[in-house]
Amino acid sequence: MLKLTTITKSDIEKQVTWWDDPKFYEYLETKSNDFQKSWKYATSPCRECFSIKLQGLHIGAISVNQPNNNVSIIIDPEWWGVGMATKALKLLSDRDYTAGIRSHNIGSLIAFLKNGFVICDAVNGVVRLRREKGEDIEVNFGF
Repeated sequence: MLKLTTITKSDIEKQVTWWDDPKFYEYLETKSNDFQKSWKYATSPCRECFSIKLQGLHIGAISVNQPNNNVSIIIDPEWWGVGMATKALKLLSDRDYTAGIRSHNIGSLIAFLKNGFVICDAVNGVVRLRREKGEDIEVNFGF
């Protein structure tokens, strides 16, 4: 069963090892795998940060950054391509959200679209999306 929990230091310790994977690193906005910077980011008062747990195993993280509820998600590369980002995004509460995804990150783009996000525009290689409270989040593209 997939669930969102409060992120812990041990989750961050596991997470920073993912930066060693060149495929993972390619999609990141932040290029640092420093534990202290990652922990400071996760515990900042201007964001909510959650661990994505699958049967107790930390497989990713979602952060919701203020003031505009901008959603970021990362998934352990071992779990790419099996729908974990899509399922984790479904666990977010029903409120307005925005997101920015690098245009070549097709997997993340599909996960957000399947959760009711719509494309607003694309600027400098970043696709900007939004989801408004109450929008239908059951979208099936047949993927």
